[in-house]
Amino acid sequence: MKKYLAIGAALVCVLGAFALGRWMGLRQKQDSFREKRTAICSMGMEYTLESFQSFLDTGDEADYWEGARWLDRFLFVYQELYYGENDDVVYTYMPRYANLQKLLYSQPEACQAHMEEILKALETQSQDLTGRNAYGMVEEICGEIESTLP
Repeated sequence: MKKYLAIGAALVCVLGAFALGRWMGLRQKQDSFREKRTAICSMGMEYTLESFQSFLDTGDEADYWEGARWLDRFLFVYQELYYGENDDVVYTYMPRYANLQKLLYSQPEACQAHMEEILKALETQSQDLTGRNAYGMVEEICGEIESTLP
């Protein structure tokens, strides 16, 4: 009888260790995914800021379009980072950035005239990628740009 109890206890310990190891592996994989996405977001924002700053310094249209493309990449990964985890970011705050993204492509002259404000908002966001402190600034800038349109 003791032999069967010992075998049962050993089996429960082995299964528990296996389940714990599996859970830890999945958790580590999720953390690794998040770290990679955060690094990509940071890099995308860094290149966006560099390109837009270069546009302000030189006035070169190629830098403007490069910055717009980097912002696209940043927003894609940023949304992917939060999707399913923090849906209020995706559904409440991302439309503000999507509006800015749309304006960058459809109204480049108006956006270029407001580039300093856009750059300031993006710099604020880059200081805390997961923070929500720049969303109001982005919404305000989009409103200003849209108010100047015919």
